[in-house]
Amino acid sequence: ELQNVTLYRAQLSRSKLQGAALHYAKGEEVLLDGVQADYADFSFANLPYSWLRRASLKNAIFHGANLYSAHLERSDLTEADLRSSKLGHSNLNNSKLDKALLDKAFLEYADLRGADMNYTQFGTAFLDNAKLDK
Repeated sequence: ELQNVTLYRAQLSRSKLQGAALHYAKGEEVLLDGVQADYADFSFANLPYSWLRRASLKNAIFHGANLYSAHLERSDLTEADLRSSKLGHSNLNNSKLDKALLDKAFLEYADLRGADMNYTQFGTAFLDNAKLDK
């Protein structure tokens, strides 16, 4: 369990964190490219400006997490719980968001172009100025 851990500029690329408890983790510019964190719990984590490109985050929980301006390009967030998360200015280009929960998420200015969003539940997500495919 890594809850409440501080990860400021930590380099955890390609780590295996499946099912890890990382709720309330804190850190900016955390490098998590290629991480395998299916079923991990990042609830209320504060990870702005972090790098999670090509990460496997299936069924991960990011409820209430701060991922402001995070890089999530080509990541697999299938069935992830992103409710009430802060994803403003984040890059989700070509990511998989199939069946993800995004109710009450803040996605203003987020880049969602090329993302797979089959059965994604946006509910009352805030999408002002988000970049979406036409």
